[in-house]
Amino acid sequence: MKENRQRHSISGLFTLILLLMFAFSTLSLVLLGSRIYRNGISFLNRNYTTRTAVAYVTEKIRQHDEEDCVFLSELDGIPALLLKDEIDGDTFSTYIYFYDGALRELFMRSSSDPSPDMGSRIVVLDDFSVTASPELQDTLLIRAAGGEGHSLEASVYVAAGLSSFA
Repeated sequence: MKENRQRHSISGLFTLILLLMFAFSTLSLVLLGSRIYRNGISFLNRNYTTRTAVAYVTEKIRQHDEEDCVFLSELDGIPALLLKDEIDGDTFSTYIYFYDGALRELFMRSSSDPSPDMGSRIVVLDDFSVTASPELQDTLLIRAAGGEGHSLEASVYVAAGLSSFA
């Protein structure tokens, strides 16, 4: 009879050890999955800001692809993309520029005096620029840099032509 009890306590100990190994494995998988999820979300957020900035500016340029509508300009010494619109006989200007850590847009009558702090924030970035391509005529290079060194670049051809300053 004593032999039966020893086998029974060893069997219970084996079951307890097996249960603890299962719990440890489950906890490890949950922690690993949460870390992978966190890293994925972080990458998506960084990628989202740079892609949003580049896509936004690209679409604005395409919307204004008419003669004498797209210019590289300055707004109080800050490089800016200037887009001109004529609405009901009035001329309006849209400035897109990088100021105070964010991509900004300012839409106003061309006769008004613009100021960089008047623009609306579109997205927070580390750096942003729109420049004329040195190799391709009438092509703009758009560069956006987000957190942790993530950057994105795109080229946009302006079919109607590009002017250096308005």
